[in-house]
Amino acid sequence: LQPQWVETLAVGCGTAHIKRTIVKPFYPIPYPLNAIDRLATMLPYSCLPFYCNVCGRMSMAILAKKCLPHPETQLRESVICIRCGASNRNRQVAALICRSPFAKRQYASLARFAKCECVTVYNTEAARAIHNTFNTMKSGYVCSEFVDGQLESGTRSGGILHQDLMKTSFPDQSFDLVITSDVLEHVPNPWAAFGEIHRILKPEGRHVFTIPFYQDRASTETRARLNERAEIAHLKEPVYHNDPLRPEEALVFTIFSIDVLAKLETIGFKTAMYKLHNPLLGIYAQNGLVFES
Repeated sequence: LQPQWVETLAVGCGTAHIKRTIVKPFYPIPYPLNAIDRLATMLPYSCLPFYCNVCGRMSMAILAKKCLPHPETQLRESVICIRCGASNRNRQVAALICRSPFAKRQYASLARFAKCECVTVYNTEAARAIHNTFNTMKSGYVCSEFVDGQLESGTRSGGILHQDLMKTSFPDQSFDLVITSDVLEHVPNPWAAFGEIHRILKPEGRHVFTIPFYQDRASTETRARLNERAEIAHLKEPVYHNDPLRPEEALVFTIFSIDVLAKLETIGFKTAMYKLHNPLLGIYAQNGLVFES
């Protein structure tokens, strides 16, 4: 065929399929719910059955529509397992820990992983469903919280291990797996914390994490920082997240975006970004973003 005929044929085929095939951008990632997500939230009360990949049991979550005025973003922290208390976000983290293509072995649930794996795990939370599951490990599990800025990392307060993620007390190459689930946004210098995690990971170790993420922007937003007197300087209106240790809640210093991948590369990480959605596992909404470095 002559070039002009090839071009005409290609245009004709494209026109014929235009109603069936829509070219969609890979990024930005849209927030609106898909049909399955909308169905789960359209009734006044929804009973959602699913297999919880945290506790490893069939479970159910009860959603009250009036409690989710903005389901596009709020589903991430809801769909709570009635058996173990794991949230949608917890199951996203569990899915990547158990089923990552970089994992040596794959498991159906975090409970099974904790029972069968002989690895060292560091979790930056000392409460809630993921901690409760890993706490059943016979050995190799370490958990911590940021208790008080006046304490040195490695100090125990009220039975809880205090660690400042910008300067932990752990030796180099201590852990096979580090988990930070919506933690790094509360660190004044998250890049120092990423660097510290890189230091304490073993050469073949994995950092599985979630972070608040702007899906429609290209640059990370710094909302607050510490000045030269170590005082908090607010650059934008303060935002706080729920904290089990603090009734006053935890300040958000950073909300990340796609440039986090390039910044992590300069630290020494190779990072994969996953968008998870699986109603059979109780993973709903279009902001199920989990990272693995």
